[in-house]
Amino acid sequence: MKGDFPAIFTPSSEGGYVVQFYDEQGCITEGDTVEEAITNAEDALNTIMLYLEDEKQDIPTPTPIEDIKVKDGEIVKVIHADTEVYAKKMAEIEANPIKAAREAKGWNLKQLADFLHAPYRTMQDWNSGHHFPPRWIQDIIVEKIYSA
Repeated sequence: MKGDFPAIFTPSSEGGYVVQFYDEQGCITEGDTVEEAITNAEDALNTIMLYLEDEKQDIPTPTPIEDIKVKDGEIVKVIHADTEVYAKKMAEIEANPIKAAREAKGWNLKQLADFLHAPYRTMQDWNSGHHFPPRWIQDIIVEKIYSA
């Protein structure tokens, strides 16, 4: 399923933005910046659309952006959903979460090796999928990468 859905970005009193989809009221996310809110909105929208597809539920028809009324300070942005691409991305992350975290940070293998104080060859093995540490170690490494 592919589609473009309007989302309302409301400035939060605590900073950042709360994002709610006009046509899918239960799909809400947030972000500290507009850019982060857009990224989180793409993830939230694709997650819920993939769920609706899997459960064989109706997918809402997007409301034209010009039909949406917003309050002062709110922004409307169109967020793209492509559940086929998203499902593939999620499968890749599940198959190799360390690689996905490294790529999300924009690091190359040497930067990851330096960050973890680990041999470069080990990073190559993990990146290629030849060898992995146990899943619980992968989870710790991924958390450490994202918190850096």
